[in-house]
Amino acid sequence: MALFKYFRCGIYMDKALRYNELYFSANHELNDPNDLVSYYIFEDDESLWIKLFNLSKKTDVFKSININGFGENFIKDINSFFKDRKFFSDWSGLNNFFEKIDNKLDRFLTPYISDLPYEDVIEENPNNLSQKKILFKFMLKELLARGINLKFFSISFSADALNPIMWAHYADGFKGCVIIYEAKNNFIDISESLYSNEFFKIEILNVTYEDNNKNIPILTCAVGGNKSKSIQEKLAMKNSFWKYENEKRALICIEREPILLCTKDKVNDSPRELIFHHRPNEIIGIIFGPNLKEEIQRKIEYSLRHNKYHSKAGNFHCFRTELKSSGDIIIKSGTECIVKNSSDNSLSQASRILNAVELEKLTKELEIVKD
Repeated sequence: MALFKYFRCGIYMDKALRYNELYFSANHELNDPNDLVSYYIFEDDESLWIKLFNLSKKTDVFKSININGFGENFIKDINSFFKDRKFFSDWSGLNNFFEKIDNKLDRFLTPYISDLPYEDVIEENPNNLSQKKILFKFMLKELLARGINLKFFSISFSADALNPIMWAHYADGFKGCVIIYEAKNNFIDISESLYSNEFFKIEILNVTYEDNNKNIPILTCAVGGNKSKSIQEKLAMKNSFWKYENEKRALICIEREPILLCTKDKVNDSPRELIFHHRPNEIIGIIFGPNLKEEIQRKIEYSLRHNKYHSKAGNFHCFRTELKSSGDIIIKSGTECIVKNSSDNSLSQASRILNAVELEKLTKELEIVKD
């Protein structure tokens, strides 16, 4: 499957061609403030609450809390208390949510917690109701935090190579390029360093366009019900007015220890930028914008040719375009760039012009041109 990524000419495209770089963006770096964010929602499911409280506890303090002493109605009542409540999906969302409902939750917990001894926990005053509630709420937050401790970053591609709106918005008014990537079986191989030979696969997801709320089931995520997949399904949704992008995307996540998300301290992001590197042979071509100067086209072609030669990644294709008065962009010519001289294996500057039949066949195979 071919993927198309629109670029302005400049340092980011240069690094993509020279160093096989893929940059994964956070929400604040995207042009859609609703992208990569959602709401966690509490399901109406008593069995999930039972599973939640039966999860292994991280500390001896939490292990001393046994909900079997809360009475037979506790699970039903706490399910009713929380069901359909929501909180924002960033790492401060859980704490903000608990602060907002603190008084109501205290009143709810009072009849269940007041008679519990907690002698092992609160040695000075085992009957201190306030301390008991604080302890229980912190334990509950830690259990729920196991469902929200992933933060996702994305890289975007398009399924359309000749969309004039995309060329206008993302390729510097038709003066940029589209890099063509190959994602075999919907996966791209990436590594954390340009010099690493350790690659792992990332899946290419189809973005769907809906104007519904992107609610993620918090209890399902917390108890281990394929948390990453549940979240990714929602983060591959965008509002319908973005449909013209026909986007495909890949997601990377970083993980935090759940208990760190339960304090009021700010959770710092990793100092590592989310820059990864794909295999050199996963760039298979480039489409030059109709307004891109010939001199710049030659420099871009040389950068990719040089990369392909030294990485032994094989030949690639270049396509020239034309912007019609109708607003359509068409492929007017194509070349196969020969990377290596067959006579002495040196870096080649040769290119073979594709004839009309070859050009039509290749552009259809790559889905540059749609039937």
